[in-house]
Amino acid sequence: MRIVSLLPSATELAGELGIAHLLCAVSHECDTPESVMGLPRATGSIIPEGLTQLEINDRVAQAVTEQKPLYTVDAELLDARPAGNTLYRPGAPGASRRSQAHAGDWPIASDSARLSRREGSIRSSV
Repeated sequence: MRIVSLLPSATELAGELGIAHLLCAVSHECDTPESVMGLPRATGSIIPEGLTQLEINDRVAQAVTEQKPLYTVDAELLDARPAGNTLYRPGAPGASRRSQAHAGDWPIASDSARLSRREGSIRSSV
């Protein structure tokens, strides 16, 4: 079994359960356990590192106004590393049928109510 974790706490839990070796990709924010540091990053953020809190707030506000996602998912990476399971925030609306998604169809956005409900996308609210 291969697992993709899009949630840092789920990645940490996989480490605690002794199954981190099953992870084939993780989110850009996953840094624990140490064994995941070399894994491919399946997500990214539109917010670059090194910004001030005010600059981050401005970028988030702009993205929300423009109805753009704050996060990206690398569909090509996920297609190249097929996983049997994808871990993401359980309370978030969305589906996990990665195989049906296309590069632009992986919205993890700040306002999930504005997103399509179609199967094949992963959504999360901030």
